[in-house]
Amino acid sequence: MIATWSGIDFKGFIQTHKVYELTTTSPIYSLYNRHPNYICSAYFSDQSFGRELSPGTWNEDLQRLSFADNSFDLITSSETMEHVRRPWRGFSEIARVLRPGGAHCITVPYRGDRVTTSRVDTSAEEDVYLAPKVYHLDPHKPEDSLVYTDFGRDLPEILRGCGFTTERHSVWNEASDIRDDLSTVSVFVSVKGLIR
Repeated sequence: MIATWSGIDFKGFIQTHKVYELTTTSPIYSLYNRHPNYICSAYFSDQSFGRELSPGTWNEDLQRLSFADNSFDLITSSETMEHVRRPWRGFSEIARVLRPGGAHCITVPYRGDRVTTSRVDTSAEEDVYLAPKVYHLDPHKPEDSLVYTDFGRDLPEILRGCGFTTERHSVWNEASDIRDDLSTVSVFVSVKGLIR
């Protein structure tokens, strides 16, 4: 089933399936933001969550998504999950709103030579920094782009606990500008309910 997801014909797929994307700045957004089967979200901490900002564009906290269970066939996120304060809650929420057999296609800053590490202890109300603060460029609000987690080789096994079977694919596609400087991009495909 994972191989099926990695070879998806997106243009045909979106005609009959619901897609949720966790960004408003991607090439997919540019092409499909007015399509009736496409929904996207941004994260604006200074605005109410769970509300539609414009047709098909929502303000969402991934730790408490406002969508109903089993709402989407495909969810995509690119360089997003490392910014979620409690990413395992976010992944569990993504699993909740995905239909059984649905997929979450993810890119995150990833290194196979380490295990996943929290940069911030979020177990209490106040954050405790375990490593120097790192921010990524956020087109909307830079202070919302703190990196909470560095993902490593154990990510597929950790996602199993959220209800996913996950495989990593190395992707290099110059025509689509899918590359990370001069190396491949790790794309994770997590399928809900396909536990091996």
